[in-house]
Amino acid sequence: MHNKITLYFNVIMQSIKFFVFLCLSQLEIAKISMEKKIAGMEETIQALSAQLMVYKEDFDLERRDRERAQGRLAEFEQQLLFYQV
Repeated sequence: MHNKITLYFNVIMQSIKFFVFLCLSQLEIAKISMEKKIAGMEETIQALSAQLMVYKEDFDLERRDRERAQGRLAEFEQQLLFYQV
């Protein structure tokens, strides 16, 4: 009887060990998958950040050009008023 209990216990322990091994394997696969997704997201964030900087620089240049154009327009308006007098 003791031998049967020991045998059943060993079978159950082996089954539990195998189940734990399968769970750990699945967790490792999920971890690798998530790490790949995170790496891809980090690359996307870097690309979008670079794109955002380009857009911001372009926006700032256009703003300066508009301000410069508005200043020149104001100068021309003042000259026009001066010559009309």
